[in-house]
Amino acid sequence: MAVKKELKDFNLDIIEIIETFPMNKEFSSHKFIQKFTQKYQRFYVIILSNNISDHAFQTVHAQIATHLSLNETAFGIKKTRKGDSKDIFGDMVEVQWWKRTK
Repeated sequence: MAVKKELKDFNLDIIEIIETFPMNKEFSSHKFIQKFTQKYQRFYVIILSNNISDHAFQTVHAQIATHLSLNETAFGIKKTRKGDSKDIFGDMVEVQWWKRTK
C-alpha cells in the first residue's frame, strides 16, 4: 500500500483534524499524527503492517508529515520551524512544527 496515495482519501478528514488545533498556536507533526492515528486506527495498523522494517513507525510518520507538507495550502497550514517533540516511544526527536492559516 502506497501511504501517500492512500492518504489522499483522507484529505477532508485531515482538514477536520487540523481545524481542532487553535489558530496561532503551533502543533507538531507528532501531535497531528497522534490525533490522526487515534481516529483512524485501522488504517494506521494497515499502513504500518505494509511497511514492516526496523523503522516502520518512522517511515510511516515521515510519509504522513510529507503529505502535510505537500498540501500546506489545501490544509490551511504553514511550516513554522523544526523542533523537538516526543515520538510515540517517548524519545525526543526533531520534527516539523506547524500553524493553522485558516
